[in-house]
Amino acid sequence: MLTRERNAPFAEPMDAAVRAVIPDDHILANSGTRWPGFLVSQKDSPPFGFDLPSFPHHTLSVALGESPFRMTQTVGGRTEDAVFSRGTVTVSPAGRPATVRWYARAHSLHVVFEAAFLEDVSAHAFPHRRAVELVARFQVRDPVVERLGLALRAEVSAVAPLPSLYGESLGVALAVHLLEHHSAFPLAADRCPGGLSVPRLRRAMEFIHANLATTFSLADLAASVEVSPYHFARLFKQSTGLAPHQCVVKLRVERAEGLLLAADRLALVEIAGEVGFADQAHFTRHFKRLVGVTPGQYSRAGGGHRREGVDE
Repeated sequence: MLTRERNAPFAEPMDAAVRAVIPDDHILANSGTRWPGFLVSQKDSPPFGFDLPSFPHHTLSVALGESPFRMTQTVGGRTEDAVFSRGTVTVSPAGRPATVRWYARAHSLHVVFEAAFLEDVSAHAFPHRRAVELVARFQVRDPVVERLGLALRAEVSAVAPLPSLYGESLGVALAVHLLEHHSAFPLAADRCPGGLSVPRLRRAMEFIHANLATTFSLADLAASVEVSPYHFARLFKQSTGLAPHQCVVKLRVERAEGLLLAADRLALVEIAGEVGFADQAHFTRHFKRLVGVTPGQYSRAGGGHRREGVDE
């Protein structure tokens, strides 16, 4: 299992290493939202160059800017020179010193994975893999990496983000994709058809209901049924038709509906906390998306307005 402390801050050595290499990075992480094993940063900088030491983490970069920029990279005496446009991807394996320089303003997204995180994902998704060895890529196109990376960027930048297990699920999916398509030992991940067994699904739902008012991780939820996070996310969706984060938000909104119609109704900010939303804005955003009206409108109408939606 991905045995990381729930919602723990990024590991200090990892954070320090990233800042030492790219000191002007803005780390995109809302307070209270931490994704164990990886972090996301975006960089918008003028022309610049630096020597990258033997970095202990795997780094995935996606060009973001509308304007292309030229970049060179020298590794082991070999220099690569390319023009990066929006969506272009670079994969930099751990332990690979390089000299990097870009010659125009560059806006890019970086996802940095701890080596142990990829090893943990690999052990469960690819039980027959011998080792984790990513292949270096310089200026390639990968629509899956671009889509998942931008989803992570949007989530950590959101005013009202989804539960933290959504970001964890994105990170695991991105890690699996790297191991499938950018590895020296490409293998197809185990797909685990059939969904969760009835007893495991029941235990998972019991865990969610018991912890709706708290913040819990994908690893916590998977541990409740003794399944790895990688397999759990897939199996849960096969069984319910919903991703874990979609189910959690849906159940929180349903519980809030009951509280909004109670005779001794709490204030909206109190209801938000009672059902596990970070704050009232977070609560209102997701309630309106699923129900079609704001919590206040729903309460005043006596629950008369409702439409279902679980599109995120």
